[in-house]
Amino acid sequence: MPKLLLRPTIPRPDDPELLATYTESIALGLPLTVAATNARIHDQTARDWMNKGEAEMEANSDDAHWEPSPHAAFAWAVKQAEARFVTENVGVVAADRDASPVGKRWISAMTLLERRRPRDFGRQQYVDIKEERTLTLKLELPPGAVAALSRTLNNTKLLAAPSEEQD
Repeated sequence: MPKLLLRPTIPRPDDPELLATYTESIALGLPLTVAATNARIHDQTARDWMNKGEAEMEANSDDAHWEPSPHAAFAWAVKQAEARFVTENVGVVAADRDASPVGKRWISAMTLLERRRPRDFGRQQYVDIKEERTLTLKLELPPGAVAALSRTLNNTKLLAAPSEEQD
């Protein structure tokens, strides 16, 4: 078998070029899958690094002498990039709101915020439905199944005493 002419390196969360590309893509508001592709990593790899880093940061939040691992540093850098994205776009919305006459740039900024961070900026629609219906079901079972079901219900005391209204 011939030797590989170029051996690819395994991506690491502390690679400065990878981290810069990924976080810049996040700061622009690109989807996580696109940001990962730009950084030449799989999106699941980025998610795994984030999960591992966030778990590590949470586990060591009380330790003043804790030194973050590459995964924790990656997670922190991504959080900072997300904060830059939100700050920039909220700034655009605020600037257009205060402009005279009101500008139109806020629409695209708000759309980005709503789609990229729906929990924070998405429209919350609550629908309160209160409707009561009576539903009658007719179930046909073979005689043996009816007897077994009746015994089971009697054993668990879920079978109410038959009322006089029933036929």
